[in-house]
Amino acid sequence: MSILNNAIKYILSFETFVLLPIIIFILATIFGVKIKIAIKSSLQLGIGFVGIFMTFDYFVGIIEPVVSALILRTGLE
Repeated sequence: MSILNNAIKYILSFETFVLLPIIIFILATIFGVKIKIAIKSSLQLGIGFVGIFMTFDYFVGIIEPVVSALILRTGLE
């Protein structure tokens, strides 16, 4: 039983851009989608999520010092 728990914890420890394509691939194969199309769709979804997360992290990195300075200057703490 502990092996199953460890396996589930390991799988759930993946990032969203890794875990969601795996789930989509499994669901696609269950519903009878061809393997080639399922792999292609899963990879495209994963690449899209990586792009979204990279853009979001870049935006947060730029905007965080500006917001911190604004809070200090206006005294909104």
